[in-house]
Amino acid sequence: MNRLLAGCCIVTLLVGLAAGRTTADEKNNLLDEVRKRDEIAAQALEREVALAMLEADKLKGDAAKALPLLKKAQEKLNDDTSMSIARRASLKTMVADPI
Repeated sequence: MNRLLAGCCIVTLLVGLAAGRTTADEKNNLLDEVRKRDEIAAQALEREVALAMLEADKLKGDAAKALPLLKKAQEKLNDDTSMSIARRASLKTMVADPI
C-alpha cells in the first residue's frame, strides 16, 4: 500500500512538473510572439514614415500639402511604442528637419 501511495505521489509530482514547464514554455512563446509583432509594427511604421518623407519631398513646392504629411508622421512616431527609443528619436529628427 505504501509503495502504491509513493508511486502515485511520484506520478503526481512528475505531472505537476511537466505542467509547470508547459506553462513556462507558453509564456516564452507568448513573449516571442509579442516581440515579433512589435518588430513588424516598427517596420511598418518605418516604411510609412519613409513614404511620407518621399511624398513630402515630391511636394517641396507645395508646403501646404507636404506639411500635413510630415506632421502626421510625427504624430505616429510620438504615439509609437513598438520601436526602440533610439530609432524613434532618429526618425523624429529626420521628419522634423524638413519642417
